Amino acid sequence: MIAISEPVRSTASILAFTALALTAIGCTAIRANEAAEGAHEVAETERMLSAAGFQIEPANTPESLAQLRTLTAHRVTKSSRDGQPRYVYADPDGCRCLYAGGPKQYEMYRKLTLRTWEHELSEEAPMATEASDPRSDGYFDLSPQP
Repeated sequence: MIAISEPVRSTASILAFTALALTAIGCTAIRANEAAEGAHEVAETERMLSAAGFQIEPANTPESLAQLRTLTAHRVTKSSRDGQPRYVYADPDGCRCLYAGGPKQYEMYRKLTLRTWEHELSEEAPMATEASDPRSDGYFDLSPQP
């Protein structure tokens, strides 16, 4: 068995603890960033639902909040009320409310999300073209040969 001196053991322990601490800090930062991105997506969805004409129904009693928590959160889902199609979006943690609309509001929401998606793609397209152009990274010489 190899004898390891006390200062070496102490240094190894400090390095191991530092590595663990940095890993924990990194994971926390990633989770915080993901939460911020998620909150931005929820806010954007709720903005589009309102713009499309969805009505906000607050869950302002313990019973209505409990019922709201049984619904799929942060997704537009189809249901029915009095035999009529209804689209709902539950936010039990943020506004503690339900966005509700009919087929017309849902169609307007779909159009808004499509426009937003197309706009985001059009902004990313130039960057994607640059990144995928083999001439931009210097691996290929596409200049005319003599």
